Amino acid sequence: MARSTPWNAALPLAGGTGQAHTIPLSTRRFAAARLGRRRMTRVSSAHAAASLRSSLVTMVLGVACGGAILANTGGVRAECTPTLTQLYRAGSDEAAQVALKRCDGEPNVDALTEISILARPKGVPQPSAQEVADYPRSRGANPNHVAPGIVRIHQGFLRRLHYMTQHFPGKAIEIVSGHRPNTRETSRHFSGRALDLRVRGVAHEKLVEVLRKHPKTGVGYYPNSVFVHLDVRPESGFWVDRSGRGERPDYGAWPPKAKEAAQAKARVLSTIEGKLASLDRIKPLDSF
Repeated sequence: MARSTPWNAALPLAGGTGQAHTIPLSTRRFAAARLGRRRMTRVSSAHAAASLRSSLVTMVLGVACGGAILANTGGVRAECTPTLTQLYRAGSDEAAQVALKRCDGEPNVDALTEISILARPKGVPQPSAQEVADYPRSRGANPNHVAPGIVRIHQGFLRRLHYMTQHFPGKAIEIVSGHRPNTRETSRHFSGRALDLRVRGVAHEKLVEVLRKHPKTGVGYYPNSVFVHLDVRPESGFWVDRSGRGERPDYGAWPPKAKEAAQAKARVLSTIEGKLASLDRIKPLDSF
């Protein structure tokens, strides 16, 4: 019957002198264990390095650069192209296509420059691209302006305009009025926090209905005008101004209540009758 080898049994090994040397089994097991750990360490390090490289690649591909994000999905790179919105300056042929949001969902602050130029005051000429690029480095440049006489509109408009495009996809937005340097300083138009605008092909009533749902937004409905007022404010607000162009503000319900409408109709008829009566008092030419 074969005898089992003790744990510390010697292993014969020929030395250089021809004499037999022995390596205890315990030493061999210890050496094998160390060798195994070294191999496992090399494998683990290789896996860690590969995982780090993969993470870095994913991070780089996930960063927005120039308005695009590349995502690694199943080994295939998918390019994310931001949605462009068509904007116009009312009463002119000026237009701009801007991305209101980046692919990561954050507002695209670079779009504020083009929007601010479209919303500039009347009489201020359209600046060239070179003038806009040089302005921040020019002497006496105002950090709140994108060019001489052109205030940078509030960043909050990026979210509100994008909100509009979600409800009216593919529709162009016309800016009727924006910055007004000659208005009262308490007006949000003075500070670049208000826009008068309209959406092509969308009734003003529908646009007002949508905008009123956005938080911290001021909405003014002008049923006898050609625009809807939109502004950025701490608390939401809404009003109706029934006046026409060049008239004094007339705030009230719309449509007017029956009694109020009847009174207004009576005033108009009285004015017309007075004009007609004055014409009757004019002598005909052949009476002279």
